[in-house]
Amino acid sequence: MYELKLYIAGISSDSIELFEKLEAFFKKRLNGNCFIKLIDLLKNPESAEIDKIFATPTLIKKKPEPIKSVIGDLSNIERVYLQLIDE
Repeated sequence: MYELKLYIAGISSDSIELFEKLEAFFKKRLNGNCFIKLIDLLKNPESAEIDKIFATPTLIKKKPEPIKSVIGDLSNIERVYLQLIDE
């Protein structure tokens, strides 16, 4: 099971749209074998320290190891997928 975390700074229509697109794409490519958690750092600032988040948006693949992340522009979801997932 793939475990991903999307870190954002504030809930907005753009951040919700990004989350939904990432979730749909990753679930389709991984045959439903993934879980993506949305974390708003304005509501959960301690999460930034725990996972060492310095910029948003950041998408982290926590499991399976190795841990990988993509920071900044996540609009090219295919590129983001290729950077995070070892196939």
